[in-house]
Amino acid sequence: MKIGSIFVPVSDLDHSAEWFESHLGLKRIGEWEGGIGYALPGGSSQLALVRTKTRQGTEFLLDEKEQHVFYNLLVPDVRALHLKLSTRAVVTTPVKEENGMKYFDFFDLDGNTFSVVEENPDSPFHPDNVKS
Repeated sequence: MKIGSIFVPVSDLDHSAEWFESHLGLKRIGEWEGGIGYALPGGSSQLALVRTKTRQGTEFLLDEKEQHVFYNLLVPDVRALHLKLSTRAVVTTPVKEENGMKYFDFFDLDGNTFSVVEENPDSPFHPDNVKS
């Protein structure tokens, strides 16, 4: 079993599509009424933008104050992506290092949060160490 698609709620489908293609270099693989699908580089999972009438968000509450994303994007070089996004005026959090991983968040045009992670090769969560 694998993750097939991640669905992201957006208010303006065309504007968001342009943003994701420009900033993340995603390849459009399909469209349907109210949605656009993309292949994520380096894997079989997909990302889909879905037009919604109201903001939905991509986070849940751990407690009254702390939010957590539903998913993260695994990349080989967090700092390179952070530099690319921040120099393009994408809102990002600083890169942090903890528990053998580097990570940061960035925000799309609707304020959706995307967590980006680079796993340490010794981590049990690194793709090379995960056994199914």
